[in-house]
Amino acid sequence: MCRDRAPDPTWAVLVGGPAGETGRPSIGTLLVSRVQGGVEEASHIVIGYRSGEEVPSPGLLRGLADDLARGFSLTSLFVQWGAGPADVTALPHWVGVPGPVGMAVGPGGLQATGLDRALSAPMVTAHRIGGDHAPSVWFDIGDGVSPEGFSNFERLTAHLGVPAQVGGSG
Repeated sequence: MCRDRAPDPTWAVLVGGPAGETGRPSIGTLLVSRVQGGVEEASHIVIGYRSGEEVPSPGLLRGLADDLARGFSLTSLFVQWGAGPADVTALPHWVGVPGPVGMAVGPGGLQATGLDRALSAPMVTAHRIGGDHAPSVWFDIGDGVSPEGFSNFERLTAHLGVPAQVGGSG
């Protein structure tokens, strides 16, 4: 589908439902765009969990980021938890802000910062992932609920040299 539309971008909506006992309701988008260096894919995925169900552990998330870094051209991955219904539908009222859990930065992002500097980030635990051919870093930021996760994320992005986004553009 994307190849047929090239060089125009393609935006797809992905919807999944429970498949047996291990399936999870999910919804997401995938934007495939042509860029100077080839093709860029940006995805957003929401996976539903019921209240009281165990969510993926930091180790499992780090393993997922490592698999992505080893098998693909990982630029970045950001994981956050947020309140909402387990069937991933939108509620007609405010449910709160999702909180940061973890983030991976791929080789491209590390070029400007440097691997050693990234691994010495304050207030978070940094793990080298991706192997020698695609050195990347996974950061354990927070639990997705506590306010400390937001301050850890702010300190991490400042340490990595990411400019703060204040207000709108223009």
